[in-house]
Amino acid sequence: MSLRILLIAIFVGALANAVAQQEDDHSIPHNPPICATLVSPDGKLVAIARSPIPETSIPDYHDADGTLLFIRGPNRGDKIIAHRFFGGRFISKMIWSPDSQFLALCSESAGGHSPWHFKSYFWSRDDQKFRSVDFLTGPVVSDELTIAPPHFLTVQIAPAAPEGGLDTEHPAQKKVDLAELRRKTPQLRPSPWP
Repeated sequence: MSLRILLIAIFVGALANAVAQQEDDHSIPHNPPICATLVSPDGKLVAIARSPIPETSIPDYHDADGTLLFIRGPNRGDKIIAHRFFGGRFISKMIWSPDSQFLALCSESAGGHSPWHFKSYFWSRDDQKFRSVDFLTGPVVSDELTIAPPHFLTVQIAPAAPEGGLDTEHPAQKKVDLAELRRKTPQLRPSPWP
């Protein structure tokens, strides 16, 4: 009889642990997928960012931490003219230039690494390529970017600190012409996403 009671106690204990584990799993906040859509000022293009990437048929990208960004015409069936997978990055802000020639975006680390660094990028309608904003401006430290006509982007960067390194606590404002930046900045290598 005592063996039976012991087995029942073990079973009840295991069941209680399983229920507690299930309750713990439900209390963990899950970030819902984010799908942001931004129409260009001229209404001819739309940028769509999806984070995180949902289950895919590509084994290396199941629930990938990153953002898939694509640009197409304004209608659902329109051809995709540009796309990029930003691996390990979540897009925190996208903004079109008033002349609809450039899309600028800020990103943050999906894993929480270097939370002060909002790597920033831009896309050019002329050549349909993505480029880094940080490449010539310096590391962007805020997603508070603004854009003025026709395509002047203002970002907050980390200036050099007097003792060396970067001063992330005292950002400096930098204004750049995206057309000029496009001429001086190499395009990003193609992303691994098909």
